[in-house]
Amino acid sequence: MAIQTKTAPRPYVPVDAAWKAADERVTILDDRIDIEDDAVFIWLKAHLVHAHGHGLQKTVIGTGLLPPAWRAVTRRFASPVDVQNFMNTLGLRADTVLALQTLYRQLTPAHQPIDRATLLREIGNAIICGQAWVLESRRMKSRFSTKTSEQAFAVINPKLGTNINFQFIANAEGDQWLRGYVPMQHGVVIGQSGMTVASGFDLGQWSVDEMTKQGFSETLLQKIRPFANRKMRHMTKAQVVALVATLGPVPILTKEEADACDTAVFTSIASGAMRIWNARIEKGVPLFTALPQGWQTVWISRFYQEGPGPKFSSAIDFRSNALAGNWKDAIAALQSYTQYRDRIASEANLLQQQMPPEVTTGAVDDKSR
Repeated sequence: MAIQTKTAPRPYVPVDAAWKAADERVTILDDRIDIEDDAVFIWLKAHLVHAHGHGLQKTVIGTGLLPPAWRAVTRRFASPVDVQNFMNTLGLRADTVLALQTLYRQLTPAHQPIDRATLLREIGNAIICGQAWVLESRRMKSRFSTKTSEQAFAVINPKLGTNINFQFIANAEGDQWLRGYVPMQHGVVIGQSGMTVASGFDLGQWSVDEMTKQGFSETLLQKIRPFANRKMRHMTKAQVVALVATLGPVPILTKEEADACDTAVFTSIASGAMRIWNARIEKGVPLFTALPQGWQTVWISRFYQEGPGPKFSSAIDFRSNALAGNWKDAIAALQSYTQYRDRIASEANLLQQQMPPEVTTGAVDDKSR
């Protein structure tokens, strides 16, 4: 069945839900372009389909009129054959078929069932005719979203004498953000969060003096200093916006400034978490620097996400068992988390790759070495 040619432009991709999510997730002040950009990003992430040609490549196939910056990074096909070859890589996953059927209904008023081969052919024809577009997930990035440079972490392990996989933690934290935001959920600030930049650098948890001691440039300090010690606990979006308007512009960092923030934050958290480990371990448990890389990494990751004093039982059990050298019990406690399931699964797998030596009764007290 032929797909009808569209004569009128379709509305922008972001639907109301995406706009609402973008507006609630971060405190962007009076900048609709940035909200639009974030809304597009959220919408795209919610409409991924899977192609099985080269690994599990995630893509979005859509029909909406994309803003120019997003249309510029859509996939270009060399020929109609190239399009059909791409369509043939799409798998038989139920969610993929459902997404393509939904797209097909947007392109044609017909609603009668069609087989998979016809579905793939018709969607391919829409791409060839310019009625649909393809965007690969690797190109889906907000203009304020990037990744921490490896150089930002390169100085930390030599300085502390550790063997921590900081890139693992940074990947778990998500993207490095060059524009400040305040983490919110259901229109209310999460916990005691404040203005946050880079890879989770919460400015509200740091004093001006602590920031100054990190050796940040004066230009960077001018951007972040107004938000020092400014926790926004229980604030609504409107309250946050009103407060931020009195403090100064939402900070926008350069890539170099964001990396400097990440170096400082990861160094501070790692050194503090290592001190706690060495001070609280029981007899026979290795010092922090003697732990396998996975255990060093996960210990720091838990501190990065939860702080020095977690409040829920699974986190407390994980730390107490690890400090006692009960390695298997520590892993079991970690696996009992009911939140952050993907991250926790990755961390548990990392711990299991190399276990520390078994702690036995009568072992030498490593802390006395």
